Parts: sequence; structure tokens; C-alpha cells
Amino acid sequence: MNSSMKRLEEKLSEVDVTPQGISYNHPTGSSRRSFVKACGAAAALASLGHVSSRLPPVYAKENKVTALTSMYPVTIDGKWTNAEEWTDQPYDITAPGNVWKVKHDSDSILTLFDYIDDTQLNAFADPTRCDVATVRIDTMKNGGIKPQPDDYAFLVNWLSPDQPTLVMQQGTGNGWNDVPPLPSFSAASSMDASNDPYSAQPHMIYEFKIPKSILPPDTSSVNCRLGIRDGNKNIFYAWPKGSDRDNPNTWGELELSENVIPEFSSAFLPLTLALGIPLYVLKRYSKRREEIQSLNNKQH
Repeated sequence: MNSSMKRLEEKLSEVDVTPQGISYNHPTGSSRRSFVKACGAAAALASLGHVSSRLPPVYAKENKVTALTSMYPVTIDGKWTNAEEWTDQPYDITAPGNVWKVKHDSDSILTLFDYIDDTQLNAFADPTRCDVATVRIDTMKNGGIKPQPDDYAFLVNWLSPDQPTLVMQQGTGNGWNDVPPLPSFSAASSMDASNDPYSAQPHMIYEFKIPKSILPPDTSSVNCRLGIRDGNKNIFYAWPKGSDRDNPNTWGELELSENVIPEFSSAFLPLTLALGIPLYVLKRYSKRREEIQSLNNKQH
């Protein structure tokens, strides 16, 4: 690892703060309607006591998240290319002023860092002061107290105001070494919030496309650590709680689910019928009562 990157990582560890829990965050407009339908169905199932394995698994633990299969294509341009781009992953990791999303497709693990509260680009040649986002992956889930050769780190840092620098690292058994980024690794960052459903005010956004070629065949889950830094406020948020970039034993589990957003699943057809029929009957009953009341009023 070069000395500048080492200084950056050392600085980040000093201000490491854990996100304040996981919650459901929903966008506005048409994407919000999609989210509400999906979560409404899930909430209805929960209230009826019928939550089952047919529902995609969601954040059962602080140290586990689920990446659903992507339904909408992602353009790695460091912004919401359109208002629907990330709404097929309604389950968010949240930190103060942050919304993070992870999903995947057949070739890549896709990650969004939407740092709503970071409204000032902090680009400095000094890596201890610049804005940065990181994704670290333990591909074989074998842990270790030090990064191993199957562990990879992907960084986007703003060392120059013109464009961010992409960095890829690999574990050595004792630490991290910079390696040439794979051609299939891409990432971008900007302050373009024009299509952002959470805030239209310009703020820092990062997108990562990490190739699955680094994973063993048929991998269904990996261990990972996510982090982001606001250089202006000197704040670094990381998931999971208490995780250490240099100790994969402390990282969380990322499940690569074959499920898609619940509203696209046929498992919700019985629920739709179960809830829709009573609602239809109730609506018809209410309408009939209004008709009778109107008739009575005319007779009197």
C-alpha cells in the first residue's frame, strides 16, 4: 500500500462512526408508490402473522444485509440516472444524512452511497482530508484478523476537484496492497442530485460496480464492510457496527439474493386476493349505504 493511502485509512479509522441502525426509506413520486405497494403487502402479511420464506429476507441482524436482484439497469455515473434506477432495492442501510443501497445482477455487485447531508465537495491532494467511499469484500467469507489474498477493497476518493480517483486493493495476509483495478470494476461520484428522490439539493453521491469475477463460482453471500467520509466535517460512517477495515472477522454478511422486490413476486397473488376481495365488498357496501341514505332523504 502506498503511504498516502495508508495515511488516509489511518485517518478514517480515527473518526469511524457506526450508522444509527437500519430502516426502510422510501422515495417520492412513482417510485414511492412502488415502494408503498411492496412494503404495504409485507406489513399486511406481518399483521396477519403470515410472514414466510416467500418474502425476500430483510436485515434480520445488524451485521447482515440482503442485496436483491436488480430489476432496473444501473449506469455508473455517480448519480441517479433516472428516478427509478435504485428503487428496486427498497431496503436501505441508513446513517445520519445517508442512504446506502446494495443490489446485484449476473455480473456485478452494485452499490449506491447517497450522502444527502454532504453538500460540499472536499477534494484535496491530502488524502486525510478528501471525501471518500469504500467497499471491502471478503470473497470466501473466511474472515481473519488481517486481510487475506481473497479480500478486496474498492475506493473512490476525491484527491482532485476534476474527477475522483479509483483505487483497488488486495489483502496480503498482513495488510493491503494497491493493485491495478480490474477493467470490469467501475465507480463514479458527483453532486448531481437532479433525479435524486431523497433530495434535489446538490450533494455527494457514489456508485460502485464490483465484478463478480473476484468471487468463487456460485457464491450466494460474502462478507463486506461499507464506509463513507465527509472530509469537510471529518466524519466517517461505516457498516457494520464496530467493524475494522483491517480485521475481516468484524465485517458483516451480504447475501446475494435471487429474489426481486416483493411487488414483482407471484407469492403476493394470494395476499392480493385475500385483501382485495374484502376491500371490494366493503366499498360496495359503503356505496349501497350511501344510495339507501340518499333515497331516504328524498322520501322525507
